[in-house]
Amino acid sequence: VGFGLADATNAGLTYKVADSVTYTTGNQTDTTNGAAADILVTGSTITLVLPTASRVAWAFNGSASNSAGGNVTYFAIRVDDSSVYGSQGNVVKHSDANYESLIGLTGISDELAAGSHTFKVYFGSNAGTATLFANTSVPYKFAAWTI
Repeated sequence: VGFGLADATNAGLTYKVADSVTYTTGNQTDTTNGAAADILVTGSTITLVLPTASRVAWAFNGSASNSAGGNVTYFAIRVDDSSVYGSQGNVVKHSDANYESLIGLTGISDELAAGSHTFKVYFGSNAGTATLFANTSVPYKFAAWTI
């Protein structure tokens, strides 16, 4: 559910559009072993309806591991189903097996037209079993807002 925050300006009011999710209801794993962030992270879809053309900032944070040292986990943010980090996404190399790595993704879109836009987090693994943690002790959080 989105919400609006009013910012006072000399010309009157402008409205910020924002939404966020905190996911705590179960870890997600990937064993498909590809070369890209190709699995939608459960519960990570945010839809913002922009009243005017705007740029949008986002932030994702979480914790992930892989079952074997040396493997990588890919993470990507997709805006309207297009990856903003290229075909592979952001690559996290796990130096040790089953060691939790902190994941942080931030960015700012180009100007988006007024209307509805979706923001999603994807992940994947090149080998082994990648785990994205999502429980009450170690949740992931994702937020998007106009700037």
